[in-house]
Amino acid sequence: MELGRLEEQFIVSTLSEIRRLIQSAEKKIDKLMRYRINLIRPEDIESISYDVASAQRLILDFNFSGKNAYAYSDTTGYTKDKGGIGLTIEDNTVYIYLPYLPKGHSAAAVKNEYNLSLKLQRTLNKNRETLRMMDMRQKTITYAVVHSSKIPLTLIPDNDNYLIHKIQNAVVDALATTDCGCETFIKIESYISDDVPSGCYVVVNTDMDKSTLKSIKKCVKKIR
Repeated sequence: MELGRLEEQFIVSTLSEIRRLIQSAEKKIDKLMRYRINLIRPEDIESISYDVASAQRLILDFNFSGKNAYAYSDTTGYTKDKGGIGLTIEDNTVYIYLPYLPKGHSAAAVKNEYNLSLKLQRTLNKNRETLRMMDMRQKTITYAVVHSSKIPLTLIPDNDNYLIHKIQNAVVDALATTDCGCETFIKIESYISDDVPSGCYVVVNTDMDKSTLKSIKKCVKKIR
């Protein structure tokens, strides 16, 4: 399948980050072998392990998440653009499919988020009239990240590592609303499943579950 410019940028930046992590691990190993072979500390190994594990995580995401997303470009029910971003609306709920959700805080990750948000904006703009007719002032935005069962559990990113700021701004702008904290709840969930294409499903609905506040009121006097 031919990829668009943004997809090519995502692939190039991801491969560049993988190369940087591998080179970082190699430099640390070379330094230990030259100067500290008899004085290796646990933190030295941990630092190398971090670089290797991060590179492996990116490689697995690249192989299973991004690649699968393009392969499933004809998922039933979603109107998809060339880059694999999809959108459908059912029962006053907006479902958005993204081939990946950027994560980390490297320059490459930030660039990936920016590029993906631009492509998402174009998809949302095609449906702007319908989206702005929906009353989404109070809403919950859920980011459900689905991983292939081929990815080891230990390599699945923490939910607090994802970059969603620009993605969320694109969504609320299309809905002619804001993501004010008291009017917008945010949830990030991760799943392992082969029943749906790997990627991120952004679900927007008006179901604001305030049970947490109710439970706090019940025990507030017991909190010390």
